[in-house]
Amino acid sequence: MAAIKVLIAEDEIVLAMGIEKSLKSFGYEVVGKVTRGENAIMMAIDKKPDIILMDIHLEGKVDGIEAAKEIHKKLNIPIIFLTAFSDEETFKKAIEAAPYGYLGKPFRPDDMRTTIEIAISRYRAENAEKALKISEKKYELIFNAMMNGFVLYECITDKTGNPSDLKVLDVNPSFERIIGFKKEEILGKTILEVLPDWPEEWIMELGDIGFGGDQISSSRYVSPIKKHLQYNAFSSERGKVATTFSDISDVVRLKQNEKETLLQIERNLEQLAILNDEIRNPLQIISGFTQIDNCEHAAKILEQVAAIDKLVNLIDQRWLESEKIRDFLRKHYDYI
Repeated sequence: MAAIKVLIAEDEIVLAMGIEKSLKSFGYEVVGKVTRGENAIMMAIDKKPDIILMDIHLEGKVDGIEAAKEIHKKLNIPIIFLTAFSDEETFKKAIEAAPYGYLGKPFRPDDMRTTIEIAISRYRAENAEKALKISEKKYELIFNAMMNGFVLYECITDKTGNPSDLKVLDVNPSFERIIGFKKEEILGKTILEVLPDWPEEWIMELGDIGFGGDQISSSRYVSPIKKHLQYNAFSSERGKVATTFSDISDVVRLKQNEKETLLQIERNLEQLAILNDEIRNPLQIISGFTQIDNCEHAAKILEQVAAIDKLVNLIDQRWLESEKIRDFLRKHYDYI
């Protein structure tokens, strides 16, 4: 582990040298010594020490308290104040600078070491807590902003040890929107208490995941809420199972409509083929009788027969084109 870097801000030269010697004997690294508050600020910015030992009464226009305040505006560095005396007013000002400790002059090297270690430990703990809070806030923002529903269950078993129900431990806003229950209505309750008709096989499936540690991705129709759900379930802790899911009801309906439309196209093509034959057969009979009888209007009748036959041929062409479309739909839309 890297040595803790210390900046000494002390206007008593002899005392500063003694402090430096003691710090080095304890394994600390002294990154600098200054006697003025202005210099303490500049060196803190330049060297970025892990901790600063700051005399309250420094030389110059800026005393130790003001220097500490200025450093805290720019850097997150713990500061320990050194002082030989302090009246109540000075003490109040020092408190405002939020120091991590005090050392009254004269002090023993061991006391200095203890004060530094306590300050560093406190500083690291506070930073860890801040980082955790930031992480928790980020998680909360992501959790609440998820478009997919999320629910964390605790698996409940019957007397034989088989999964029998799921207790709701946490849900996100998308769960409320998709399932139709507010968080306060379902939290702490079991799924069967809220929805008694919830599929038993789903409870068994999620319970097995909760105790087995596996994961699954699937979809199913959930009749109690009349929706098709696409879901992923996994377990990160024995006896608990987390599920993310999305409502795919619209997609399922679209595919069903698509299938029905394609089936209708198939039926239309079949009827078109039959219709062509039903038109051609009577035309051939009319044409045959006209030629045999050689009646007065035979030429006009045959002319109309030819026109109708031309239309039927055109229907044939459209039928062939429609078959190509059907073959395309079969290939690209999984239609058989």
